[in-house]
Amino acid sequence: MPKFIELSKFGYKNLKIVERDNRPLKADEVLIKNKYIIPHDLDMKKCKGIIETKLPAVIGCDSVGAIVEIGDSVHNYKIGDLVSVCTADEGAYAEYRIAKDCQLNVIEKSSDLLNSALLYRNFFISYMFFRQISKKILPSYILLFNNITTPLGNLFLQHTKHFGVKYIIGTTPDYEKYKEKALALGAAMIFPYNSSSFISKILEYTSNYGVQVVYDTIGNKVFNQSINVLCKNGAYIVMDQSSKTMKDIPLDVLQKRSLSFQYMSLSHKKIYPLSRVPDLVEFEILWKKNAIRKPEYQIFKLSDIKEIHKKMENNEFGFVQPIIEL
Repeated sequence: MPKFIELSKFGYKNLKIVERDNRPLKADEVLIKNKYIIPHDLDMKKCKGIIETKLPAVIGCDSVGAIVEIGDSVHNYKIGDLVSVCTADEGAYAEYRIAKDCQLNVIEKSSDLLNSALLYRNFFISYMFFRQISKKILPSYILLFNNITTPLGNLFLQHTKHFGVKYIIGTTPDYEKYKEKALALGAAMIFPYNSSSFISKILEYTSNYGVQVVYDTIGNKVFNQSINVLCKNGAYIVMDQSSKTMKDIPLDVLQKRSLSFQYMSLSHKKIYPLSRVPDLVEFEILWKKNAIRKPEYQIFKLSDIKEIHKKMENNEFGFVQPIIEL
């Protein structure tokens, strides 16, 4: 019988392998046999209960595999198609997962499936982050990225550098461990996000002007400090799942300083194949030419799930992407 990783109570120690049949498909769904599962920060937050999750649950958002069954109303995909599922929904921690046809992204059969697993989510979020307000961004702008020492931060640093942005400040949970690598990837400055001198460091670096854009994947822990280093007319962009940890957003401050607050959501949205987004095609070409460094990765088995989540909670992976191979 198919194996699933089920979370019955919050905490990684409560992740366990269960076996059961897949449920019947709805008309707009497909059944995918996973080849790679891509655990990341959102999964860790759901496992800890930081983000509301109905239990018991099979968590996990992202995976890559082949379609083995299709629903009655699915006409754009066929059995055997290689697809990536990149969403805020759950169900990836399993040998087989069910997804809606609107959440699928076809992977060319000539593509390396492991590279696709490494690339897709972090690549697309980096693109989405940058393009949220790209028409306003100038190369002279100073950007702040909270929790930059991640696989997403790796690609974001290189992505923004490629498009001409020179000044990117990053925060991290483990400064001593990751500062050299972050600087090597192009960060202008990096420091711990729990630093008592968070605000003063950035204002000193920017000559009291502040940053034009904050990109946030953390939420409440850094919001007050980050909002106070945004210059007038600045933009605060946050992943929707991280924003669920935020409380008491000061609307009066946003209005007084003409700040924009933007959510970026992957929930229930189609993420288009690389071939339909010119900038992504260009970025993938650079990737293949090694002009942009591929994220490091570490391969695990499904049975290693507790070890993976323990390491994620302790910030042990940093720029390294854990990958579960089935």
